[in-house]
Amino acid sequence: MLLGITTTVGTQIHFPKSSVGVVASYSGGTYYGTVIYATASQITIVYTSWDKIIDGTGNGYGVHLANFCVDPNLLALYNADDAAGRHYLPGVGYNQAVGVANTNVVYVALTDTGQFMDPRDYQDWWRP
Repeated sequence: MLLGITTTVGTQIHFPKSSVGVVASYSGGTYYGTVIYATASQITIVYTSWDKIIDGTGNGYGVHLANFCVDPNLLALYNADDAAGRHYLPGVGYNQAVGVANTNVVYVALTDTGQFMDPRDYQDWWRP
């Protein structure tokens, strides 16, 4: 399911908190998500440290955000890491701003083991 969330132009778009634990700790901080895809207007972040939605044990969650302006610094870091062979990908923290709304609707889709999930059902896996 794809959900369009009404917002105001200029509003920061944040990475949603999940009950999933820390996925990586680097010298620069602790991260709860990994950016596995990004363009100027969309981003996919997974709740694993793997370069895919599902980890080696068959578990994982991903959030797809679209129709907003992805943070240019985060996008540049993703593009550099992608060009360098994807050995490292950017990490994001809970409630970290990943961009700003440049329209009045931002689209959100959630996946787990490849299935799209209902993003309105926050009590089952994420907290606002």
